[in-house]
Amino acid sequence: MFAWAEYLLTEHKTNDPSSIRDLILDKMSDFVNVSTKHTKALIEKFFNGQKIKIVKSLEKSPDMQLKYLEEELEEHQMCTGKYVNHEEHAQEIELYVKLLCQTEDKEQKKKTIDVLKKYELYYKFEEILAIFQRKNNLIGWAYIEERMGNVDKAIKLRLEVK
Repeated sequence: MFAWAEYLLTEHKTNDPSSIRDLILDKMSDFVNVSTKHTKALIEKFFNGQKIKIVKSLEKSPDMQLKYLEEELEEHQMCTGKYVNHEEHAQEIELYVKLLCQTEDKEQKKKTIDVLKKYELYYKFEEILAIFQRKNNLIGWAYIEERMGNVDKAIKLRLEVK
């Protein structure tokens, strides 16, 4: 499937090459479902610079977004040993945290604080705080308040957790 998609994007002769790109973009959640690794390679090769747009286009499949971002963040960290401080990556992290907050999967939700600790240098506290406040995620909210120096607020929030 991926080799065929590459063929379509590079070799296939058509009057409108953008229509092939649009068709593939439209089916991106199906590609992620088959193989996140191969989908990421396809995106890197043919849709570089559109990564966040593509990830956001998967919003009808939040589980696919979460899966894609999780693998993207892990792979990037393994390759570089650190995370590049870049706006696109900050957006990925913010979206990843948002998805972790809204997932029903309890195992995934447990990862939230670890993710915040791991990528702390690469996101804006205010952005993440707003996500936790909207989702009423008291543990995450308390963690960010504490990191921002609002220890009193953090303690009050932790006391509200049942």
